[in-house]
Amino acid sequence: MVEKTVIYAGKYKRLDRIGEGGQAIAYLVERIPDGLRLIAKVNKSRSTFAIARDEAERLSGFNSRYITKYYDSFTRETEDGEDFIIITEYCEGKAISLTFFRRGSLKVCHSSWRKRGKPAHLLQDHHMHS
Repeated sequence: MVEKTVIYAGKYKRLDRIGEGGQAIAYLVERIPDGLRLIAKVNKSRSTFAIARDEAERLSGFNSRYITKYYDSFTRETEDGEDFIIITEYCEGKAISLTFFRRGSLKVCHSSWRKRGKPAHLLQDHHMHS
């Protein structure tokens, strides 16, 4: 069976499922105009839309190389209702909870760190310098 191509907001092509948390599923997406790879965080339930909207608003206000860059957020109609989706920078690295901190800097790669901080939301990035 061939899987249907999913396009978000007419400009983000879904590529792969990256992971899943308590409130959302994260997908690797490609921005169609320029091929930039980003993350689409798709909320699982309408009951968490207010939390997701708050997260998107908080993320949009940050401008730091140490915080995930916000690109977009929107709702999308689905067969089951609607999704709230946040588009952010794709961070490469290993979760600090999986590798012990050695050398390098940390990057907060999950916008909910400020409310529900946990080591899995921190990435070690050997290319960043303070």
